[in-house]
Amino acid sequence: MRSFVIGFCLIVTYLTFSCSIYAGNELTTNKEDTMVMPETIIYADLFIRNFKQCRVELYVNGIPVGRAGGGMQPYVATPTPEFLLDGENKLEVILGAGSTPATSRLGEKSCAKAESGMEVVARLVRFIDGEMTGPGKGETLAEIVWTGEKEDAFPMTLNTTADLGKQFGEWKWQTAEKLTLDEATINSAIEFIQMIQDNYSKCNPEEIVKFAKFKHEEAVRSYPAYGDIDFNEMFIEQLKEMSQHPQWKPDDLPREEYDLRLVADGRMIETISKEWRPIIRMSDGNFGYPMMIGRIDGKWQILR
Repeated sequence: MRSFVIGFCLIVTYLTFSCSIYAGNELTTNKEDTMVMPETIIYADLFIRNFKQCRVELYVNGIPVGRAGGGMQPYVATPTPEFLLDGENKLEVILGAGSTPATSRLGEKSCAKAESGMEVVARLVRFIDGEMTGPGKGETLAEIVWTGEKEDAFPMTLNTTADLGKQFGEWKWQTAEKLTLDEATINSAIEFIQMIQDNYSKCNPEEIVKFAKFKHEEAVRSYPAYGDIDFNEMFIEQLKEMSQHPQWKPDDLPREEYDLRLVADGRMIETISKEWRPIIRMSDGNFGYPMMIGRIDGKWQILR
């Protein structure tokens, strides 16, 4: 049974910035299929109430996976297989998060205190393939529940852990060099980002996949239903197809709009702009390539 493409904003991201909250495979009425245990996918989801212009950001193992509030939707769900670890996993939320990626953990002056009636529920949750995600649905594996009081100061960080047992083994990003955002590292990362952007804009996917080896290999592990797919070939084919679109025009983002931040306990850098969009993107906003990069054996690689 063929799966729908779910979560490719996290697996082989090259088209748009939004993720589907559809949990995977087609449901089937085939009698033979009903005798087989359904496949499942673990998501991280976040539901908030009464946050108005205050924001909440959701993390799994130190990796940002979703935001809500501040005029955005009150519910977000993201498939997380490629971020899960064997054994203990950490779920975290930042309440009153800052207005840019780099300041998310520092908070926002306009949202310095909680208000009565604010509520947050964040979860790691298992869904059956084909099941629609939503608050209260699925099998909860880890949960953070918070209700606001007027004296609570923002930003506030809440976290919990859960032992999920065996998942997909060790990821390459877990063994990447631990980074700091010193000037030399930033300049080196930007040089790499701009090289990828140049190849993306000119539609040279064969050059990009040279640096996305680990990301694409681990996509097969993360989503076993796609085990027969060559993600390099898919990326090359799709990028070439999308580059024929009449609105395929590079957005040459000024460097001062970059907002690089460390994620995964300093093992990766998220390549993101101050307005929360991928640095590598087309000017119409419909095509973008979010990346999390890290150094393996001294060389930059696209790891997520």
